[in-house]
Amino acid sequence: MNFLKLFKLTFQSYVKKIKKVNLHKKLSLFKYVNSHIRSHYHGFSSYLNYIMELKPSKQRWGRW
Repeated sequence: MNFLKLFKLTFQSYVKKIKKVNLHKKLSLFKYVNSHIRSHYHGFSSYLNYIMELKPSKQRWGRW
């Protein structure tokens, strides 16, 4: 299982758990995960930068 598939499965399970959390906490959690991954996996950070730059109407959650 490659890293991206593992990350996707893990992220989807967390999304199911935090659906009841408000938007501000979701964004804070995503920023925390993003900074953690950037510090450990530099090759993956360019993809995360692309996600962070998307406008809210164009975000594609769940289509990784």
